[in-house]
Amino acid sequence: PDPQASGLGAKAFSAVTASRRSRRKFSQVQLSLAELSFLLWATAGVRDREAASKPGAKFAFRTVPSGGCRHPLDLLVYARAVDGLPPGLYRFLPESHALALLKASSPLGHTGFSLDAEFDAALLGQLWNCAALFVWNALPYRAEWRYTVAGAKLCALDAGHACQALYGACEALGLGTCAIGAYDQELMDTATGADGTDEFTIYAAPVGRPRE
Repeated sequence: PDPQASGLGAKAFSAVTASRRSRRKFSQVQLSLAELSFLLWATAGVRDREAASKPGAKFAFRTVPSGGCRHPLDLLVYARAVDGLPPGLYRFLPESHALALLKASSPLGHTGFSLDAEFDAALLGQLWNCAALFVWNALPYRAEWRYTVAGAKLCALDAGHACQALYGACEALGLGTCAIGAYDQELMDTATGADGTDEFTIYAAPVGRPRE
């Protein structure tokens, strides 16, 4: 769904800033597809498609900043409980605002192949019954070809920008998230299909409807 046509996220910036905190307890209630769409756009979306599509355009301007507009991160989402979206691991495609399925997973409560055990082990037990797990994978070459060794620093800075944007978007929708930097690197790379060298996980954040 078009994230800017949904009417979601109208909460005042001051209120979002004042209420922001890490939330680790989530209810069983699903996210709507419109909510997920808004979170994806706020975290990694293209904010000016017209400028990006003009002949000769060099940049697709995003909702989050990136050094030199390199955007060396890919956003992956493990959708566990999103209404209208089959469970599985998806890659977000910012320019088309679409999701590409990488691995299918069985619905919650059903038998069959589930990604839960794989991701919970990789996150050291921090999947927390989330509705969706956001994972940022770094592809350093996107920045290194221009900024050489400084590209590694840009990957880390951009991950901070993106996750903070997710915090704000979640607060605006009455959802919760918590940034996770403590995970098993090899297991996360394997779970997301990264090779661990040219692409690797750099940050993760479970998202869900808060349960106090």
